[in-house]
This record gives sequence, C-alpha cells and structure tokens, in this order.
Amino acid sequence: NYPNITSWKLASHTDTNSLSYRPGFTSNLDLTPNPFDSASWSLNGRATHLSVVPRDINDSIRPPNKQVGVPDIGAYEFTPLVEPPYAKATPAVPSAGTMQHFTFGEDTVARIKWDAFYPVPSSLNMKNFSGDKPLGTFNGASYMRSYWRIDSVATATYNYDLLLRYKDPWLGTNANETNLLQARNNTASSNTWNVYSTSTIVDTFMNYMSVAGINDFKRFHTGTNTSNTLPVNLFNISASKIKNDAIVNWTTAQEINTNVFEVERLLNSEHAKEWLILGKLKAAGNSNSIKNYQFIDQTLSIGHLAPGTIIYYRLKIIDNDGSFNYSKIVSINLDEEVMKDEIHVFPNPFNENVYVKIVSSSNQEVKITLRDITGKTISNELCEVKSGLTIRNEAAMGNLQSGIYFITVETRDKIQTRKLIKR
Repeated sequence: NYPNITSWKLASHTDTNSLSYRPGFTSNLDLTPNPFDSASWSLNGRATHLSVVPRDINDSIRPPNKQVGVPDIGAYEFTPLVEPPYAKATPAVPSAGTMQHFTFGEDTVARIKWDAFYPVPSSLNMKNFSGDKPLGTFNGASYMRSYWRIDSVATATYNYDLLLRYKDPWLGTNANETNLLQARNNTASSNTWNVYSTSTIVDTFMNYMSVAGINDFKRFHTGTNTSNTLPVNLFNISASKIKNDAIVNWTTAQEINTNVFEVERLLNSEHAKEWLILGKLKAAGNSNSIKNYQFIDQTLSIGHLAPGTIIYYRLKIIDNDGSFNYSKIVSINLDEEVMKDEIHVFPNPFNENVYVKIVSSSNQEVKITLRDITGKTISNELCEVKSGLTIRNEAAMGNLQSGIYFITVETRDKIQTRKLIKR
C-alpha cells in the first residue's frame, strides 16, 4: 500500500537505513558493481562489519572493523572511480526561513535550516562520500569514514544550521561517538580542518551531528574528536508554555567540573538578535547520574505577546575554569495551540535503567512495549501520563542480558520505536 520507501518509513517508523536506488551493476546479467557508474555509491561503504564474512566473492578482504574501513553492500568489495550523485534537495532551491532535506536513495544524509532574517545562496548542492576517508588529514588522526561536500558560491553573510546524518560503521578512528565534533575544510588537499569544538550537538541514537549559526561555507565536512570533550552530557532540553509563564527543562546524564547553567532568551520580534540573560542555576559539579533541572521564565507576560511570536531559549554551560559552550536552541511558538507529544528514551547504550521521557499537552494513556531482537514481547504495559513532563524509570531493564532490544512508545499522536543496546 506504500508507493516508495519514504512513505513506508513514515508509516512504520522502521527501515531508517534502507535505500531505494539503482545499484549500478555492470548489467542486468552481470551483477558486478560498475565503478564508473555513480549509482554504485549506493553500495559503497554502506554495509555492516561482520566477522563471519571476512572476504568477498573474489577472496578480497573485507574491512574487519571501523578503524580499517567500511564494507560494501553485496558480494563484491570495490572502489568507485567516479564521484557520487548529488543528493536530492527538498525543496530544490534554498529559501529564507525554510529547511532543506538532502536525501540519497530516500535516505537522509543532511539537513540545512536557513535563518529567516538572513540571505540564502541562489543554489546549493551536496554529495555524501559514504565509506570514504576524508581528503587531507587533521591533528589527532581522528576522522570519520565518510565526508560531505557542499557546492555553492558564497556571495553574502549567511546564517544556517547544518545537520549531518551518519552511520555507525562510518565512525572510523573516532574512539568516542558521544564526543563527535563537526569539522570542515575548504580545500581537498589541505590538512587544516576547522573544528566546531564547543557548538556541535550529537545524537548517538538518531546518528546525527549538528551545528547552529554557521555564517559562511566550507566545501568539505566530516566528524572528528580532536578537541576537548564537553563538560556536560546534556540528554535533552525543552521549553513549554504553562499558563502565562514559560518553563525550560533539561536533563544531564553526566557532569564534569560544571559550575553553572545560564538561561538565555531571544524573541523573534527583537531586531537586535541579542540574547537576554534571564538567570542562573547552580550545576551539580561532578555527577554520573541523571540530573533534572527546571527554570521558570516569569519575566514575560506571554498573554500580551503578539500572535506568531516565537520565544527562543538556550543554555550557556559554564565550567569551573570559565570555559563554556551552548546547548541547542529550543522554542515556543505562540501560534501552536496544541503541543504534539515529544518522546525521548535514554540513556542508550544503557547498563541498568532506561528512562522514557514524554512531554504531553494533556493527560493520556501511553502504551510501552519492549521486544527482543527476534520480535518477542518482553513487557507490554499501559501507564498514565499527566499534562506536562513525565519521566518513567524502566527499572526491570537491569535484569536483561546484554544485546539489542526495541522499545515502542505509543501515545495519542504518534508511535515511536527505538533500538536499545544493553551493555
């Protein structure tokens, strides 16, 4: 009943890594990949490391681990001799205040969110070199086995957020996925890579790294670990409207020498684009457990703001030595009367407990189902979620054996299934 893989993904919430693309075989009768066909990139560097399949059909060695390389889909290990096709941009042309999705074979490889108050380029194209080591090297020899190339002519000062989607086999020599940082370079032969050491946001479950507020273009992008780690492992941050106040909630899983959280606000009606410091909350300092924080913004009379106003919030996370970095930006849109359910499952991978966090606009019943890798149901229960914020502890997870599991959270507005890894 679904005409393409994208429709099926949206309906089933599965197959996030599946591709729908011509494989670039030599012919219909010869299924050897043609390295001169750009479509062969749908096979290159997109398989999983399997110790039980150490060699291909020609007895060539397959990469055994992430540090060595990435296997190719199919019977053959090969190297394309042409560049990959351009990813499909939706919408095709950049436009201020919109978001462009870039897909290859209906699989998202990147996303760009253009600021509504800045110019945009007349055109922009992107290619993803899956499984390939980035051209040039950079300090520390930490690099991802994949890189992205942006082709655009910069003629102005821009403002955009860049999100790059990666696969686990692409992590390369990066020892710690949590500490991934976006890096960029303008020249293929140069080893001078600029690293977003304080502003990269990483989601290790959804497999993306993003940077907000970029104002120019560099041609090549990848992931590295060359800079210091963030002092806080910030799992999530959200903003919501309760009556005439705004509430900012955030959760940390680990804090290292953290001093204070500074809460900042920006209104889209403010022309100066300067963030206002609202207040500070003392951090835990050093912690390896879940910590929940909440800040109530009582300085706004939300009921008197103009319709269409968007209220932005972010955290300035300040370390004991004075160094700092910013959280991602969250917002409240006063035109959105109904807040859709937000579902977060963390930490992942986990040792003992898993937390299911649901932000709901009203009281409702939520169904939570846990299955093993074979699809067998381990637990299936209903729980009541009150209006606002609820965090539920799946304490029984500690009794599970190490391996892969799937947890499905079903609310009135959506169904989400997440893969969990028990250490």
